[in-house]
Amino acid sequence: MDTKPLVKNKRAKRVYQKAGIIALKGGFSVTLDGQSVLTPAGSQLFVKKAEFAVELAAEWNSQGAYIERASMPLNRIVNTAIDHVAYERIGVAKEVASYANFDLVCYRAIGPSGLIAKQEAAWNPLLDWIEIACGIKPATTNDIQTVPQDPKLISYIAARIKVVDDVTLASFAMATTIAGSVLIALAIFDSVLELQSAWHAAQIDEDWQIELWGEDTEAALRRANVKRDFKAAVQVMDFSHS
Repeated sequence: MDTKPLVKNKRAKRVYQKAGIIALKGGFSVTLDGQSVLTPAGSQLFVKKAEFAVELAAEWNSQGAYIERASMPLNRIVNTAIDHVAYERIGVAKEVASYANFDLVCYRAIGPSGLIAKQEAAWNPLLDWIEIACGIKPATTNDIQTVPQDPKLISYIAARIKVVDDVTLASFAMATTIAGSVLIALAIFDSVLELQSAWHAAQIDEDWQIELWGEDTEAALRRANVKRDFKAAVQVMDFSHS
């Protein structure tokens, strides 16, 4: 079998006709015209569930004349899991858990009242939920200075994260980064928030600005791409429960 990566560049010309899936021991992989897809580091792409592999193949089949890696968020998550997370699990888990010290839902506006009300409606239930889950209510602030959280909260989040598989951890990290909130990501994982409500919670401030000032075409496209990646991260977490 040829073990050279099928796609070496960020935007390579499409040279395959069709992507499919193949069963492997303990899981599934993706093929392009029958040849196994490799990660950027040269490992075989691998997931545990057939329906996940089907979605990965669909991203390959959706490509045009050139491969646009940015339009393949599910494949990017799996590549990250195999090439990076698998070797840095402890570090990744710690980094994601420490995001609680900078969590979006803990930094509140001082005005106007309409924005404050929207933040409270979307974020306060998350603070109540995590307090019930671990016995610690995150500290909030209206200041720009960082508000350190109780180390027990960080430890609780780290304990929850470190037991998931590599692919789920990679998706958890992506969701946390995009949302600016590990609490939102954890709420998704625990099925407390579904996609739309999670996206809404993560976009309160930006939505407020758009309501006031509007949104240009470039910003709208950028936001659509970010939402696509966020949706992929949520989809991967859903696969972990199915």
